[in-house]
Amino acid sequence: MSPATNITTKDKEVTFVWNFVADADGDQVDYILLVDQGEGMSPVDTVSTNNYTKSFTAEGSYSWMIEAMDTQGGVSQSETREFIIDFDNASPEVFDIVSPVTNTLITELSTTLHWRKTKDLDPGDQVSYSVLAGTSFEDITTYEVGSDTSYTLEGLEDNTTYYWKVVAKDTKGATRENTGGYTSFRVNTSNDAPFPVELISPSNNSVEIVTLPKFAWRESSDGDNDIIQYSIMYSEDSTFTSFKSSFTNKPEYVPEVSLKDNQQYFWKVFAQDLINKPVESLTFMFWVNTELEPPSPFELISPALNEQLTTIRPTFNWNKSLDNDPNDYAKYTLVVSKDSLFTDVVLEQMTSVDTTYTPEVDMLNNAKYYWKVIATDTDSLVTQSKTLTFILGDLSVSNESESVLPQEYTLSQNYPNPFNPSTQIQYALPEATQVTLEVFNSLGQKVMELVNSHQSAGYHTTTFDASGLSSGVYLYKLTTPSFSQTNKMLLIK
Repeated sequence: MSPATNITTKDKEVTFVWNFVADADGDQVDYILLVDQGEGMSPVDTVSTNNYTKSFTAEGSYSWMIEAMDTQGGVSQSETREFIIDFDNASPEVFDIVSPVTNTLITELSTTLHWRKTKDLDPGDQVSYSVLAGTSFEDITTYEVGSDTSYTLEGLEDNTTYYWKVVAKDTKGATRENTGGYTSFRVNTSNDAPFPVELISPSNNSVEIVTLPKFAWRESSDGDNDIIQYSIMYSEDSTFTSFKSSFTNKPEYVPEVSLKDNQQYFWKVFAQDLINKPVESLTFMFWVNTELEPPSPFELISPALNEQLTTIRPTFNWNKSLDNDPNDYAKYTLVVSKDSLFTDVVLEQMTSVDTTYTPEVDMLNNAKYYWKVIATDTDSLVTQSKTLTFILGDLSVSNESESVLPQEYTLSQNYPNPFNPSTQIQYALPEATQVTLEVFNSLGQKVMELVNSHQSAGYHTTTFDASGLSSGVYLYKLTTPSFSQTNKMLLIK
């Protein structure tokens, strides 16, 4: 009667129940319980009742039957029935991945995944498998496989890493994943060259204020995840006929030897993996310029010193001033005056980059003139020529000489003003005397003594170089035994 065929019980104690059997002879009938767990039927006990309770210690599939025996030795048998004892449902047993294992390189756009078969100790349980695969743990697709221990993934992407694992599940829902969980493989059908690097600094057309600039670029990417090495090349010419180079694994480089000041350089970087040819970046150009320099000294050509001219529209000529600073150049201002302090200016003309100029109007004849040229670069740094004199017309040298000495003490405004870093200071002495010319800061502290000597009568010019001073207002003071005057000037850096 029970347990019925194919039932599953979680009880360790099983009560067997059967029908009583009648005996035609009226003999007493005893019942023998026989149980089989795969090794053949064996008697458990003999009873006169129609039930028997037995304790089991092991899970498994069992068969049972009853033999009825009377006192005369007559025997009859029941049919055989089967049942399952399953105390607790167990997960499938541990199993491993076979292939592809971690870091395997796949050269096709499909691959077959393999794993070992697992068992389930629960009686009657069947195991099915699921494959979980994707390009990231946030993008996983589940593929139901069934009882097979392999599955083919199609339509893979080149140069992509995939992660996968297998989950085994029994018929009662218990699961187990493969040992170690997710493993990975990479698809790479052919070796790819690195991408060209992007140059960062020195940027194109920049000016570097140090002689050991730091070269930097963005790291190259390689679809194959190969190790990439860089080669930096820099040269003084754009054709790289002569160059210096160095290898590095980092996206940066500092030269071991200082670059030249006031020099133009070109640079580029090659990225190379272990297989392909080097891939070249764009070429950038930069200048090295550690300090701003004023235009170079230059000479006046004509009118020459004390030259006497007959034309009232003389042509002024001077040499070109050079500027060592990168991309820098000088513009010129021609100044003509009737006095050496240039307080009575008759002509002031900017000629841009031209080194010659002819006035558009007539100049006063029979007069002596002083002329100079001021070169100013794009950084507002100034270099001034010497002052030359010339005469228009028939003015006699003797008469002119009588008028060249100043009639009084004068301290002119410095030129240029504001200035950076140097300026010129002119003053007039009507007689020979002891002279001091000093510079003070806005607090009244003396910062420099420009002149301290006995000087002859006439017009004098001195240069004040404030390279070592900070921006601000400064005072310059001219002192003689019979004269003292102070003016202001502005240094802007």
